[in-house]
Amino acid sequence: MNNESKLSKFILLLTLAGLAVQFQSCGNSEETESSDTDTTMSSSESSSAVDTIPTGDMVTGDLSATELDSFRMRRAFQVAANEFTMGYDKGDWDAFLAHLHPSITNSNGGSTNFKQRLKEIKLQDTFKYERIVSGPVKSMMAMRDSKGNITGWYCLMPVRRWLKGRPESEFQLQWIAGQSLNNGKTVHFIDVTKVPKEKIAQIMPDLIPLLDRG
Repeated sequence: MNNESKLSKFILLLTLAGLAVQFQSCGNSEETESSDTDTTMSSSESSSAVDTIPTGDMVTGDLSATELDSFRMRRAFQVAANEFTMGYDKGDWDAFLAHLHPSITNSNGGSTNFKQRLKEIKLQDTFKYERIVSGPVKSMMAMRDSKGNITGWYCLMPVRRWLKGRPESEFQLQWIAGQSLNNGKTVHFIDVTKVPKEKIAQIMPDLIPLLDRG
């Protein structure tokens, strides 16, 4: 198997929600940074285990331009994460792939081929979830060029899954990284759970400073 094929296979493993998760106790889980996003969970639809975190549309108080940009990007990442997670849970592959980093889709034969493979993998998924929550944003960073202009926004977000019949204190924890190169108009994610930095750098190189910051 050549290096390109090996990377393609590895990239596929990065994408599939539920394949790279681990059990965590709520008492031992990492604390998320405070954010402008309301973390109150809404009622999920009866056909889905996903609880979406409300994003809010109103901004109160006087904010600087930087603070407003930060609020808007946190909101954009949360909206996209809700759609991303719901897309996988419901098997809406157009919605799911809309927020998956395009290099991953391309490396797995393009949209049509990858959708078929995702369908097959989901049919084999035997996990039954009581609840799935993506977010809120734990950390976020804007990358700038030599002139100080923002070239992209990056974030890290947890995805928590509670299996049916398991205690509330136990959940599967996955980490996803988000990227937007156009101020939130489009957002793409990759799975970074226990993934070596050198592998992540091949897909999303500007994310590394955020990972290094912790």
